[in-house]
Amino acid sequence: MISGFPARRREILQDNFRRLQATIVDDMWKARYIVISDTIQSLSAVAKRLQVSEEQLQRHLDDNTDVRCVYPQWVDSCIAANCLTIPGRNNYHTIYTVKRNRDENDDNENDSRKKTAKNNSNITTKPKRNKFPRNLDVASKFSALSKLHKTMPLLEDDHWKSYQFRLVAGRIANLNFEVDTDFVTQKRLRSITGFGESVCEKIQECLSDYGTIRRIQEFENDNDRNKMKNIIDIWGVGRVGALNLINQGCKTIHDVRRKICNNELSLDRNQLVGVDCYEDIQYRMDRSEVESLAEIVRLAAEKLFPGIQVFIMGSYRRGKESCGDVDIHLTHPTDPTFAKTIPNDALGRIIGEFFSFSINSNHTN
Repeated sequence: MISGFPARRREILQDNFRRLQATIVDDMWKARYIVISDTIQSLSAVAKRLQVSEEQLQRHLDDNTDVRCVYPQWVDSCIAANCLTIPGRNNYHTIYTVKRNRDENDDNENDSRKKTAKNNSNITTKPKRNKFPRNLDVASKFSALSKLHKTMPLLEDDHWKSYQFRLVAGRIANLNFEVDTDFVTQKRLRSITGFGESVCEKIQECLSDYGTIRRIQEFENDNDRNKMKNIIDIWGVGRVGALNLINQGCKTIHDVRRKICNNELSLDRNQLVGVDCYEDIQYRMDRSEVESLAEIVRLAAEKLFPGIQVFIMGSYRRGKESCGDVDIHLTHPTDPTFAKTIPNDALGRIIGEFFSFSINSNHTN
């Protein structure tokens, strides 16, 4: 029984099963294996496709413990073995936990878990998935590559590649199977959205003796990429602006400052602030400094909007020991229409009050 696939994919699976001399049935009640698409994540969706109620399907699976709900990659593993094999743990579809024959200790353990679950029926918890160390190592390489594309964006598509590799890193870290170079695993990886030939080749690089992605070292040794990193770190300068500065002979912040002093460059106000505060912006603050800055903002905001609340967000809220900037969320504890009624120029007024507060504080000190 095959469910949840486009017509062409279904034909391929059926052909593969016939090669293994398996019988394909359209009657769900006669099926021993129900092959379900990776994209289907709920039992109700399967029941809808099979045109039965979820309760009927659930009862059928509970009463017939020999019926298996499996991923399509089980077929690939059978093809590789050239015979129908018993599905492994990673082949069972997550929409339904298959009952297996267990020894008495396992049964007792399950009974204990059921009692605990019953006693805590009002508490909803999501089970944690055990992550594979090898997957985490490969994911870290893709995270590093994503960061390099973001901080050294020499080409137009670097921003997109940074985003793509960041998604790949997250998906690899959360896979429910371990990455490997064998045919079955590689085919399984290629079935995941975003895992094309290029991504799978990079995964194989990480798993080979090389142990990393070659592009990482290529970026680190690329002079043009390093120039871009130095210049794009200037606040207010984007990729196009950085390329323009590089084409004018700027390799570092010192080159930019020298040309400004010699009237050889014309930058806008934001870019000049970025040049002037370059080192300060690169500096990471500890948590106490973030709290001090947030308090200054709170005092300035509360003077204009009494009762306003300030919450520190971003890396501070995530518990980081140091922060590159301060992300602040402003809200009101009792006014539900605060976001709608606050003036459009509120941010500008708060910033103006903030500078006024800073000047007065410095004068007092």
